[in-house]
Amino acid sequence: MQITYEYKIIDVDEESRTMMVEYTSAERETVLTGVPIPFDGQEFEGVIKSYSPVAHWRELEKALNAPEVGTTGSVVEEPPADTGQPEVIL
Repeated sequence: MQITYEYKIIDVDEESRTMMVEYTSAERETVLTGVPIPFDGQEFEGVIKSYSPVAHWRELEKALNAPEVGTTGSVVEEPPADTGQPEVIL
């Protein structure tokens, strides 16, 4: 399904090289997102599209499979495969 949205630049902070963009679409929540200011030669609308909340809006439209209150379970997770690279902790 196609989602049409509009955007509005609400703030530009050249020092931090970011701008605040408000995304709106009919019957969907408004989303404010911090977006990098495009560099010279970078397509403005390409930057706007790459930070759009379309994926978020689509997630909100999916049907839920809500668990019953009190549902319990057990999970066993395998350790990650050794890649030979040091583990990076963020």
